[in-house]
Amino acid sequence: MAGGSPTSAPVAPSAAATSGDPRGVRGTLTLAGAANVPSGAAVFLIVRPAGAKGGPPVAVSRLEAGAFPLSFELSQANSMMGQPLPEAMLIDARVDLDGNPMTRDAG
Repeated sequence: MAGGSPTSAPVAPSAAATSGDPRGVRGTLTLAGAANVPSGAAVFLIVRPAGAKGGPPVAVSRLEAGAFPLSFELSQANSMMGQPLPEAMLIDARVDLDGNPMTRDAG
């Protein structure tokens, strides 16, 4: 993909992601099948309340893509407004080749 834009490599939080603690959630990202993430890419974690269909995230985190599986931890420190994380949440993981969350590519 030209221009260092995001890739659609399937990345998903494992079933081991845990919450219920207002201080945070921990989990592990794994790659589906034979997916590959190039070195230098970033992984963005976007947190929204469970059931949300869009809108602004309640928390975000940027991880350097390294060897998978990739562990993560999200807490109130990742909150957009300093609020505790929701008890039930949806965590989207997006791989971005140039590390800029504002760039998008159809690929």
